[in-house]
Amino acid sequence: MRRKAIGEPVVNVATYRGRFTSLVLADIPTVVAATDGSSSVAQAAGTAFLAAVANDLATIAAPWNQMFNQGSFSTLTDSTGGTAASGLAANPAPSPANGAATTSAPKAGFDTQLAAINDGTMNTLRKFYDLAPYTDNTGVTGNGTLAAISNSLTAVDGSSGTSAVDQVTALARIATVKHNVSSLAVGINDLVGFVGIPSLTDSLGGTASTTIAAVAATGTGVGGATGTPTLLNADAHTWLGHARDNLATLAAKLNAIIGAAGVTLKPCP
Repeated sequence: MRRKAIGEPVVNVATYRGRFTSLVLADIPTVVAATDGSSSVAQAAGTAFLAAVANDLATIAAPWNQMFNQGSFSTLTDSTGGTAASGLAANPAPSPANGAATTSAPKAGFDTQLAAINDGTMNTLRKFYDLAPYTDNTGVTGNGTLAAISNSLTAVDGSSGTSAVDQVTALARIATVKHNVSSLAVGINDLVGFVGIPSLTDSLGGTASTTIAAVAATGTGVGGATGTPTLLNADAHTWLGHARDNLATLAAKLNAIIGAAGVTLKPCP
């Protein structure tokens, strides 16, 4: 009914996953005559009647305001540097390689980019549509801005010392990012039906869940041509570039949902 009122197509109730079926209006009590036999309404009955009407109106107004409070959300600021697309792109993990002078990915720089990838949230929108929020174990408080992510790190000498990224923990963190991003895509796709926009496609291939895992720093830096392989800096750049593109894609879709959600004129007072 409300979508018709604003000129939008009706969405099947199944799309809402039970959102409105639990909103039950209370019965309004029957008004009875006063005990003295007069035609007036007993004060208690009148009070109960008015209270029930007020509560029912409040029950109607609450979801109306939740759905139609224009300006409830601000769009995300995407500072990742990535390019948004219609879906998530494949992003193969780099292959380990023996460390060499001026070709290895730096631990410090790589860890900085991992920390930036932790930023961002969609739970506010999920709560808005009465969908269960995801469990967020990143430890990061969303601030409406996706941080800049560089895919131009300064290579280090991976043949000695401890400045090159450890490939074992680096690849584990890369896998965590992959699963997190696919999980966010599924969560965002839960929302698109409410506003009638296309879903994200996912060629990334992560394993989706309702928990966003923390992306910790990599292990102790490595160095040495044999026995302690690292990641080549050029390969790390390629992975980071695709990672920020995928994050930009998520941000763009969330912004599209936010823009389509604020379509009403005024909440109930």
